[in-house]
Amino acid sequence: MTRVANLNTSRPFIFTYLSGSSKVREPLPGSGSRTFEEPDKYVKMNGREVFKFATRVMVSSADAILDECGKTVDDVDVYVPHQANVRIIDHAAKKLGFPKEKTVVNVDRYGNTSSGSIPLALADAADDGRLEPGKLVLLTGMGAGLTWGSALIEWTHETTGAAA
Repeated sequence: MTRVANLNTSRPFIFTYLSGSSKVREPLPGSGSRTFEEPDKYVKMNGREVFKFATRVMVSSADAILDECGKTVDDVDVYVPHQANVRIIDHAAKKLGFPKEKTVVNVDRYGNTSSGSIPLALADAADDGRLEPGKLVLLTGMGAGLTWGSALIEWTHETTGAAA
């Protein structure tokens, strides 16, 4: 496992935590844009194991970042997790102790947008009027390869909130 962490005293990024593991691998037979007549050659994923992995690392990286910064869930104004699926989001938010009103969820509207999910969720939070200068935002994600990370940021951009 590789851990890269940096304390950054300049805003908006307060702290980032990134990690990955070469021990967790998903087979990718038949990956690419081709179609195959043999079902064994389609991309496969062990959903139960990925769920366990995702919830474990999203929670552990969020806990690590909050501990390092001397912050708690109560200090965080908005929680923006990777939008893989609502079960993973709900489980991680519950384990961390985030109430639903602090957690941004848009996977129900857009699906899993992969690496775009956190930026899209941030845009939704801005449109909803949840983000304003000085708000503390926790981002957590995991993805291909299997990698994971979190970032604690202080929101600095003035937003008007499209929904306002």
